[in-house]
Amino acid sequence: MKSDCEINIEEFSKFITADKPECKGNLGTVFIQLPCKFEAEELNTRQVEGLAIACLGVFICLFFVVYLDYLKSIFKNLNIEWDVKTITAGDYSVELDISEKMWNNFLNEVYKPELAATKMVQFRNFLQSKLEDNISALPDLGYEDEPVQRVNISMLSFAFDNSQLINLLKVRGAAIKFEKYDKMREVNKKIDALVDSNPQKYNRPVTAFLTLENEEGLNRCKNYADTCTMPEYAEQRTILG
Repeated sequence: MKSDCEINIEEFSKFITADKPECKGNLGTVFIQLPCKFEAEELNTRQVEGLAIACLGVFICLFFVVYLDYLKSIFKNLNIEWDVKTITAGDYSVELDISEKMWNNFLNEVYKPELAATKMVQFRNFLQSKLEDNISALPDLGYEDEPVQRVNISMLSFAFDNSQLINLLKVRGAAIKFEKYDKMREVNKKIDALVDSNPQKYNRPVTAFLTLENEEGLNRCKNYADTCTMPEYAEQRTILG
């Protein structure tokens, strides 16, 4: 009840021990601290309510984590579905390793220094033409509506064993970016020394990436090794020895 919370200031002032008169006057400020007591039944009710709120918070957190994992799985499946339905150049590309023997045979048997074209241009033209001839000679696998007489390679690109050189070029680029020209000159010396130590290594392609024009050509490439074990395709087994 309201009367239970009323405080008689005059009675309370008797317990003030301060000697200054302003502490007992009308302008004095009194701070009162009272104990907060609850009935056992009300205390139990509040504890149950607190437990329910805490459990609800835990449930919301768990639901949020599970829902995020669910969304992650859904988007992963959607990405896979998109990748399956989307056709890219990578879906029609294959990788061909180029051995040192192949490169040397090309230089000794095919390369013509008197031509204006560089080694790489001549090698690309020869390899593309040779591969198209070999793949076209293999049996038709029926992946197209009409039999494919000539398999064409729409793009052929090379990769080189030059990771050390690329890493040094990155370091030099960072030095130029931050205007550390002493560091740049130091890296330039390392690049020159690396190239001079083995110039043929950084000019020899080690891998060719072929992009075919259709699915028939792609699958003939995938079955190339198995098909060429047949005696009638022995001529197509090797390229440049």
